[in-house]
Amino acid sequence: MSKRWRIVIAVVAAALLIIIGGFFLFLRLTAPAPFDSAIEVEPKELPTAWIVEDDPAEEPAIPEASTSEDMPPEPASPPAAYTTTGTLSFVSKGKPFGEESYEIVMDADGTRFASQGRFFFRVVVATISVVFEQELTANADLHPEAYSASFDAPFGQDQTIESAFADGVMTVRSNGEESRSETPEDVFLLGMFSTYALLPIAFPFRAEEGLALFDVLFFGGPPGQSGSDRGSSPMRMTRLPDVVILVGTQTLTVNAYAILSTLGDSLLLAKDREFLALLAGTEDEAFFVYRSDFFPDGFEIEEGLTGSMGWIRHVP
Repeated sequence: MSKRWRIVIAVVAAALLIIIGGFFLFLRLTAPAPFDSAIEVEPKELPTAWIVEDDPAEEPAIPEASTSEDMPPEPASPPAAYTTTGTLSFVSKGKPFGEESYEIVMDADGTRFASQGRFFFRVVVATISVVFEQELTANADLHPEAYSASFDAPFGQDQTIESAFADGVMTVRSNGEESRSETPEDVFLLGMFSTYALLPIAFPFRAEEGLALFDVLFFGGPPGQSGSDRGSSPMRMTRLPDVVILVGTQTLTVNAYAILSTLGDSLLLAKDREFLALLAGTEDEAFFVYRSDFFPDGFEIEEGLTGSMGWIRHVP
């Protein structure tokens, strides 16, 4: 190899080192601060009332399917008071990619919802994080009155969204721009994954014969997307037969709901008003959001899950 080629190669290698070094320096300087939830949620014990006690004299009984005929009458209005907190883990293709903590406070004046979380993913040898916060206020029927979300992301992709709802009009302000659009009177808002915890609360007073229909504004997703981009879209939530899950050595019977929306099909698990998990995808593209405060090691689905998602057994 000639001396000239050695000089060229050395210059190219030096330039690559500078570019790569600058890239990782940029990531370090622009990456959000480490995630530190403002809502401290300790690991939770499973409520005793949820646990199925085995009778040593007989085999555990699998609950019969719930139908619209034998389900209890649906209340006409939401509960006057309800408070809960939760911590979620996000898993896709067997790998974690995010976490979120949330708090729901309901009283006679309405609903207040707040959450904080982050998405994270690997780029070469660096881990990139997008930290977010969201707040939602709604009336007693869970119709939104105001929603805000902020995203702290690298590469200058920070974003803030503020929306207000009044007289059938939604006003959205995002990064200095404002837009207005009409919305249905009974519109429902879903933001980041934790807002799905509102669905088991909303279902009883929206359902007829085990089916609830929603006009949904989807505000969830990466910076650059918002509910104002496409308006509201229909969503169906259908009560399914109960599902039996195994958490360690404890057996639980939980409520199951099929959700069909423009985002695709998914399965929501809950216990009464308490959200437990959201499952979506196929066997090769599994996607899970689950309560890591209740299930730090996940859970096994024992009985009751059939149909297109019947392959699911272990979450995550």
